[in-house]
Amino acid sequence: MTLTMTSLPTEKVISVLNHLIEICKDGQKGFETAVESLEQDVELADLCAQCARQRATFAGELQNEVRALAGTPEQTGTVTGVLHRGWMNMKALVTGGDEDVIIEECEAAEDETKTAYEKALQQYLPERLTRILQKQYSEIKIVHDKFSSLKRAARLY
Repeated sequence: MTLTMTSLPTEKVISVLNHLIEICKDGQKGFETAVESLEQDVELADLCAQCARQRATFAGELQNEVRALAGTPEQTGTVTGVLHRGWMNMKALVTGGDEDVIIEECEAAEDETKTAYEKALQQYLPERLTRILQKQYSEIKIVHDKFSSLKRAARLY
């Protein structure tokens, strides 16, 4: 007797995708918040703006997949994301828009994003969705590594 792995029920697949949409929307808004807080560092602001656009693209791709499954895609982020951005705004105000603080916050948010994708990729999703998530995950890791490098470089100075 051979066991075959079957994909999750459609409702569960939609739930997994909707959670990632929320995470991507949180990232998009978080990066946009970072851009607004960065007045002096044009390069970092550009990086955050690129990341915001990337997350909007990821969310749009996942929303299309939810629609293809006859589901209703999430349109917003999570309450936790709103609270995190509020905290980042407060911290940036208190520290005067300190780039080091913003880098640290972006890197921490990317840790959470990576973890969400890793959990999703452990699910038995249809192969097509797994490929999409793996592609997005690899790009998320690149962004995370950029912020980790920036954080390490900031500590050297």
